[in-house]
Formats: sequence, C-alpha cells, structure tokens
Amino acid sequence: MQNAPSVLDNKIYVTLILSIDRSKSLDEALLTLELAKEYYSNGLVSGIDLSGNPLVGNLCDFVPVLNTARSYGLKTTVHIAETADQSEDWCKFLRLHLPDRLGHGIFLTNSDENSVLAREIVLKSQIPLELCLTSNVKSKAIENYESHHLNYWMDKKHPICICTDDKGLFNCTLSGEFQLSVERCCLNNEQLFQILMDSVNMAFCTENVKKQLSHKIREYFNSFIFDDLNKK
Repeated sequence: MQNAPSVLDNKIYVTLILSIDRSKSLDEALLTLELAKEYYSNGLVSGIDLSGNPLVGNLCDFVPVLNTARSYGLKTTVHIAETADQSEDWCKFLRLHLPDRLGHGIFLTNSDENSVLAREIVLKSQIPLELCLTSNVKSKAIENYESHHLNYWMDKKHPICICTDDKGLFNCTLSGEFQLSVERCCLNNEQLFQILMDSVNMAFCTENVKKQLSHKIREYFNSFIFDDLNKK
C-alpha cells in the first residue's frame, strides 16, 4: 500500500483503521489490538474501529480494549446509535470512553431520556460524527435523504464528515454523497467548506498532513467557489 504510485506521488495519504467486531469475543478484539499496536509504530495503522452487528454484543464490554488502544497512541472510532432501542447502553458507554469519532449516530436525535443524555455528551465533548447518507437510506435506518440527521448536526455546528460506509456495497461514491447533501439535504457552499475542514480536523493523520489538506481545500474554494476565505 505504501508503495502505490499515488501514495509515492503524494496524491493520496493512506493509513489503516483496524476493525473490531462487537459480535466477536474479547480475545479476538485483543488480537486485533495487538496487531494495530505492531503496525502503528511504522505509520501503517492509525486507529481502531468498533463496529459490527449492532444487535449483538455490548459496547461497554470493549471499553478496556479501546482505552488500552488509546494508551498506545491509537485513535478510536465507534459505531453507535444504529438502532433505536439501545440508548441506555450508549450513555453507559460514552461515560466510560469518549471516542475520537463516532460512526452513524442515527438515533442520537431521538427524544427519549437516554438519547437526550447521550446526545448531550456528544455535543458537549464535540465528538465528530461520520455520516453516511446512502447507507442509512438503503439500510432503511431512515426514510429518505431529506429526513437525514445531517441537518440536525449542521444546525448545531457540530463537526461531521460525509462518508460512503462501503462504496461497493451501497453503490455510491464520496463525490456522489456530497452531491446528495446539496440536492437532497439543501447544504450550501459555506456548509460544504465547513464539512471538509471538519473532516480534516477529525482525520487520523499527522498535523503536517492536516495542514496540507487544509491548504488544498482553501485553495480550491478560493479559486472556484468563494472570492475570499481569509476571514474563515
């Protein structure tokens, strides 16, 4: 991977995030963690992801693994609130471990007491969210693009990034997801710019890489979208 032409030409920067399946055992999770630790030192791996079938397993069971990962210097990202009936578990988990990013968060905007408490933790801690429009629609987690929770978090000025979840499985592209965010969720250019800058800030990469990415984004928007970004 590190010898790919696009990487060597500095056209793309890639690190791996190793996934822990919440439906599997803690022993398997620890094996993944040790593998991540081994390859973290050479820059190949940058973090740990906790995901898998949200109806199986409990997030809290994996808190020791995630906390250990952080002690190694690894970043953590966790899929949360993918089903509506586990809000008490979200609260318990977020009180034990605050991930560097959260995946989906579809039902964090629900109105029950535990959803509100979990949402308050996310907002107060400014934990960035990875949002996947097409994935959520095709999996029937939400009814349509217009009702996606993207706009809730944008209204709160909360950091988010737009993702595909799995471009092969859901037959979507990142560019297409951004287009949908404009056409179906009515985002404007200012909001797109902010999402891209937030995406840089929440990326699991070095500060030098973030600086380069921020410069490229500003340069593009200055040239093609805005007249002046000096005040942004």
